[in-house]
Amino acid sequence: MKGLSLVFSIVVPVYNVELYLKECIESIIEQTYSEWELILIDDGSTDKSGEICRSYEKQDERIKVFTKTNSGQADSRNVGIEKATGDYLLFVDSDDFIANDTLQRCYEKCVEWNLPDIILSEGMFEVRDGIMAEDHQWESAEYQGFSGRETLLKTMKAAPNWSPCGKCYRLDFWKKHGFRFPTKRLAEDFALIDKVVLEADCAVMVPSFYYYRRFRENSTMTSVNKKLKYDELLNLIDWEQFLQDRELGDELTTAFRKRFAVLYCHDILGNLYLFKGKERKDVLVMARELKFYLAYTEGTEERMVGVVTKIIGLKNTCLLLGWLKRYRMRKERAKYLR
Repeated sequence: MKGLSLVFSIVVPVYNVELYLKECIESIIEQTYSEWELILIDDGSTDKSGEICRSYEKQDERIKVFTKTNSGQADSRNVGIEKATGDYLLFVDSDDFIANDTLQRCYEKCVEWNLPDIILSEGMFEVRDGIMAEDHQWESAEYQGFSGRETLLKTMKAAPNWSPCGKCYRLDFWKKHGFRFPTKRLAEDFALIDKVVLEADCAVMVPSFYYYRRFRENSTMTSVNKKLKYDELLNLIDWEQFLQDRELGDELTTAFRKRFAVLYCHDILGNLYLFKGKERKDVLVMARELKFYLAYTEGTEERMVGVVTKIIGLKNTCLLLGWLKRYRMRKERAKYLR
């Protein structure tokens, strides 16, 4: 496989990120491995993001810009995948950036493992107000040449790995299975990515990190909003149907439910206070369908949720968790602003 020629397609959805977009694009232009195409999907930006994209397109023939009416990040990624012509696919969010040897590292794994379906990384750098911290989740030596099923069993014991970023996918593998991000729904990463990993015949991991994830106050995934929490609940319901339909076996099904139990306790029950009146009643009915997740809790806090629910009921437990969550948020924000 030495001397193998591979092209990497990098898909970047763009929407109103003029403050961060140049850093993102420059991190790709500066790659030490030069065989790549950058696909920028301008999702109807109303700031200068579109201008920035087009200015870079004029400078480098490897950069392609596609403009569409605003329809969300998931749809933008789907469009980018359709436009991709390379051998491997990477997703980079437009307010994030990557190390300049990212593609070289992925290329070396492609050669070493004869074109694996998925290439993972050990974690990410988290960037908050210019300060970088390591979010180290796995050890690469333990994840080489596994099937998707084996990879999920191992990674879920350490941490969920739902982001499409910080991974590299063989494009033929992606298209063969017809993977698409669900549109008109937030938390689409959670809905899809583990299903992608599950289908892999060979998954490997590069050592260390190459992806820099920026946390912005009030961004879609860092702010608390009803739409996000409602969609997370819908995703959990869809996942449960998937588990029942696929019959993955007790070990993997239990591993999924243990992970979902954490999300259920903190992100669903803990945010029911966002909903009022009839909306709250409707969401509570949906949440009750997944109440059995409490039997899969392992952490101390999650187990306490189960105990409290038996004593005061699910609705009152949700109200208590909501109060606790808001208290912690105020405390964390006050600490951050000091």
